[in-house]
Parts: sequence; C-alpha cells; structure tokens
Amino acid sequence: MLFSKYEIHDQLGHGGFGVVYRATDTQLGRVVALKVLHAGLTHGAGAEQIVSRFYREARAVAQLEHPNIVDVYEMGEWQGQYYISMRYVEGLPLSQWLKTYGPMRHNQVANLLRDMAAALAYAHEKGFLHRDVKPSNILIRQRDGAALLTDFGLVKLQTAESAGNNLTDPTSGGWVGTAAYMSPEVWNGLPASPAADAYALACVAYEALTGVTLFNPSGSDNGFKVGKRHEAGADLSAVPEPALRAVLAAGRAKDHEARPSVSALGTQMQAVFH
Repeated sequence: MLFSKYEIHDQLGHGGFGVVYRATDTQLGRVVALKVLHAGLTHGAGAEQIVSRFYREARAVAQLEHPNIVDVYEMGEWQGQYYISMRYVEGLPLSQWLKTYGPMRHNQVANLLRDMAAALAYAHEKGFLHRDVKPSNILIRQRDGAALLTDFGLVKLQTAESAGNNLTDPTSGGWVGTAAYMSPEVWNGLPASPAADAYALACVAYEALTGVTLFNPSGSDNGFKVGKRHEAGADLSAVPEPALRAVLAAGRAKDHEARPSVSALGTQMQAVFH
C-alpha cells in the first residue's frame, strides 16, 4: 500500500494518537518507521492543538542528534493525514522485550541505564524534557542490544513560560504522562523537571530487573490513588542487592531535589554492576 511516497509493509505499533508502520521511502530507497496521526483526531474540537502537538514532537526530535535517540527524517501531510518519518530500528520495545524474554540480566540493565541516561542527559542539556519515559518508549535494537529513546509526543521545552502545573493535557483533559512512571511532585501539580525523567528512569530500571511494573494501576485506580501510591514509596525487596536497591531508591526519592541527575543515575548503576 502506498502512502504518499512511502510503501507501507506492516504495522509496528499503535497508540491513542497514531499508528506506526514499517515502510520504505520509495524516493530514497530506505526503510523508515512511519508514524501516522489517527484521521479522526484531525477534525473537530481540539484538532488544531492535536496536530500542533504531533508536529511539536517532530520539531523537537529534529533538534536532537544522539545515537540513543530515534532520528526524525521528515514530517508532512498527505490527503488530509499527518505523518512523521523516523529512523527504523529493528528490534523490540522494552515492554515487549520483557514479555518475550523475561527480566534482563544485570549487565543488560546497566547498558540500558547507560544508554537512556546519555539520551536523556543530552535532551536536558538541549532544554527538553521527555515526560513519558517508560518501557514502551524505549527500543532495544536487535543487532547489539543498544537502547534508543523514542516517542517525544509529550516533550516540553524548559522555559520560564512553561513553569506551571502541567498535570493535564489541554488537548484531551487527560493525564500528561503515564501513571505508573509519573513522579510525586508532578502528581502534586508541580512543573516537571529533569528530576521527573530521572524518577521514571528508576522505575524503568526496576521493571527491567524484575519484569514487574513498580506501580501498576488497576482498572479501579483513579489518578488520586495512583499518585498517593507514588508518594508512599514502593517495596524494593524484589531486588536482593542492597547497593542496587540504594541506587533505585535514590532515583525514586520523594523529594525531587534529592534525586541524582539522569547522568549520575546511570553512573551509579554502572558502578554497582562493574
């Protein structure tokens, strides 16, 4: 099937905002990941904001050149449908990797944290917050096990103008972020900061080590209940090594000012494993 200049092969994934396909750019002859915004979101109330958010992701990632961040090649519109063309990474999202293979070995988690810390630290240096770090937004490349950060759909530029309550999404009224990985201060209405990405990364590290989501909301949990669970902290006893538990606890500190940076978190994890 042809979509503009792209020949679509198969579906890689889907979410609330769009579908991602494996496709070939017929002009350049390269395989890409083609993210197409759901057609139903481009009409009616809020459509302009949704399209703006979709393109904001492309513009943000286009400014980020890092080996552990999935590149954006192009954004455009074809027959009323909006799309972003990105680097295709042959592999699996970490969420699917864990379902397929089970918990990671310690050296694999150390490499995961090294790669994600590098990607996030670079984004932070450029002034961007990811705000949705989670296993489904991390790709594990098949050929070498490298981890790449993707889906900057909730990216936020760190500016004085943005320093307000950002808990809800004005385009949908829903939560900004994913409940299981949102930091206590964000739940309490404070603006996100690099420390919120560090908190989410610590939650991802726990999940990679154990195969279990640290805060997995049930169908009956509302936002208030989940937020209180984050505030109360978590039982890390499933991680037997005291030094490793200490690193995870530091990354998940309730006080965001007490958390290590993402770079320090990655370095501390490397020190535990080597």
